[in-house]
Amino acid sequence: MEGQLRCIIRQKWVDASPEERVRQSILDYLMSYKKYPKGRFSVESVVKVNGQSRRSDIIVHDEHGKALMVVECKAPDILIDERTLAQIAMYNHTLDAPFLLLSNGHLHHMFHLDKIRKEMVALDAIPDYIELHTHA
Repeated sequence: MEGQLRCIIRQKWVDASPEERVRQSILDYLMSYKKYPKGRFSVESVVKVNGQSRRSDIIVHDEHGKALMVVECKAPDILIDERTLAQIAMYNHTLDAPFLLLSNGHLHHMFHLDKIRKEMVALDAIPDYIELHTHA
C-alpha cells in the first residue's frame, strides 16, 4: 500500500502513487519558489481531446481563467520522451497554453510555444508566475 497524502490544491486525501508524489512536489515548488498563486491551479481536470475525455495533471490559469501552462507529471521511473511530449501537446491542442512543463520529479523539461515564430522553444528554467505573463 502506497498510503495517502493530502493534495494541496484539491484539499482531499489521494493515493500517494509515485506520479502523485511528483505532482504534489511540482505544485509545492511552483507555489513556494516560483510564486504561483494557489487559486490559479486545476489538478486532474477533464480535457476533451478528439471527443474523448482525458485528465490533465496540472493546468495553471491566468486571472481570466485562460490556460497559461500545462504540466504533465510522470512517476520517477518513467522517461520523459517523445511520447510524453506528444501527450502534453495533445492536451494543449484543446487548452492552447503558451507554456508546457514535463516532469518525472528528477528531470524537468520546460517549453514556450512561440506563436509568432510558430516554434516550440526549450527553456533553461521554470519561469516565475509573473514571467509567464511577459512571455505569453
